[in-house]
Amino acid sequence: MRKHFVTIIVVLTLAVCSFAHAPTDNDALEAAMKKFISSIETGNTTVFLSYISPDKGLTIMNTIDQGDEGNADKPMLDSTLTYSQLAADFIKKGEHYQSIFKPSEDSPNFYDGFAKRTEKWVLVAGNKFQLVDPDTGKPNNAFYVKWEKQGERWFAIEVGRLIS
Repeated sequence: MRKHFVTIIVVLTLAVCSFAHAPTDNDALEAAMKKFISSIETGNTTVFLSYISPDKGLTIMNTIDQGDEGNADKPMLDSTLTYSQLAADFIKKGEHYQSIFKPSEDSPNFYDGFAKRTEKWVLVAGNKFQLVDPDTGKPNNAFYVKWEKQGERWFAIEVGRLIS
């Protein structure tokens, strides 16, 4: 009897430990965010597109800096791009390809906002990643990526980038 009790305790302990270390939605979301940003930095269009919902596409918001007084960034809708629009443009290496995967020579673009950032991306409420402002140490809404889970997969559904 004592032997069975010890076996049950060991099995329960192992079950609790494996549950405690089981991957969470946040782990999967953080991994998706890292791969998404890496795809921009490396120009990997296949990986980038794997994080764009075929149903919802990607909404790109421009955030306008309201100045030092409260620095209330106000998002303004720029455009919603469908998966098929992005895929076709990437094949042609067109305007969206250039904006997302190549640094701009004259004015900041999508690539400049998301690639090779030294600030840390943090997960905040609403499945949204924001960059930490180096001056305040708090997440800043100037650059962000908002995610949505569809089935078992995470998709980037909205990005925001600062324009002046």
